[in-house]
Amino acid sequence: MPPLRRLTEPVNRGASVASGNTFVLDYRFRELGTLGHVPLYHRRTGLLGRCIRELRARQLLYNFIAGSSATYRANNLNKMSSSERENFPELFRKRPIANRHGARRTEPMKLLVFGLMRTGTQTVREALYQLGISDVYHMQSVIVDPDDAQWWYRAFDAKYEGKGKFEKEEWDQLLGHCQAVADIPTALFAPELIAHYPEAKVLILERHIESWYTFLKPRPRPWFFPHLLALDHRQLGQFISVKCLCDKYFFGPLGATESNAKTKYTEYHSMIRRLVPKERRLEYKVEEGWGPLCAFLGVDVPMMKGEKGVVERPFPRSNEREVFAERMMLMVKMGIERVMRKLLTWFVMFLVAIWMASWMFR
Repeated sequence: MPPLRRLTEPVNRGASVASGNTFVLDYRFRELGTLGHVPLYHRRTGLLGRCIRELRARQLLYNFIAGSSATYRANNLNKMSSSERENFPELFRKRPIANRHGARRTEPMKLLVFGLMRTGTQTVREALYQLGISDVYHMQSVIVDPDDAQWWYRAFDAKYEGKGKFEKEEWDQLLGHCQAVADIPTALFAPELIAHYPEAKVLILERHIESWYTFLKPRPRPWFFPHLLALDHRQLGQFISVKCLCDKYFFGPLGATESNAKTKYTEYHSMIRRLVPKERRLEYKVEEGWGPLCAFLGVDVPMMKGEKGVVERPFPRSNEREVFAERMMLMVKMGIERVMRKLLTWFVMFLVAIWMASWMFR
């Protein structure tokens, strides 16, 4: 091991990496003559050698965590293909996680899209972005802001367990930056959102029930999936926990069996029709494209330049089975990267602790 560096200024390890983060550690190593009030040398106990070895061990640990971990993260994220970054930009967002506490509504709620999972909610979300809607809250939003899961736990407790309250003030804190909502978990709170935002239009998103259930049917998961969720509880685990609560409270004790799922689907759409007058709602399928959606919102169909002049912009088609499977696999891949980074850090800390102990108590 190289000799311990003599530093009188903070150790600034780490460098600007692809994520834009710089790790700065402020551990001050004094000149090796003294260490605070503790003498570094004692003939009988050999305190000098122990202190030097301890400082070397600390320096090794700090350098690894601050420098190597940051570089490891950047290198592995850079290995993600450009197509993955382009297709799923929400998974690579680099802004701080939002803090909803004390937030207020900053955007008017314009549209409530009530469609269950696998009805084309992501397609509609992308279409709304092209029509100028500033933000659309979606299940994918829980990936981007995993701390939102705590708010959804409170909302589920208030509605289904009778614990606490979740009124308009809380909804504005959670959704105040959004002009629209779509997909679960907001779909499970349709009555509350319809009542709290009477000025918003309502889009009932439908799909042929047989096709919907084909997409909905559960698929086998890898054997390591529960362990991955436990170790990556901060991000992937939060997302899956909210998804499981949605399934629990929507399908009930019978689960997503074919007969029960189809019954719940029909009852859900009937409930929305009862709550929202015809002049305020549109029943819509993504196959209908821009026309009905733009007419309902009172906006022009988006256009673009083509080979034969100005033509209608293609309607997005983004949540078919292959795309959904690709997104989930990428989420698992990134979750494994985070877990491996965490385990590697823990392992090195464990080895350094053993090494320090072996030298301190010889």
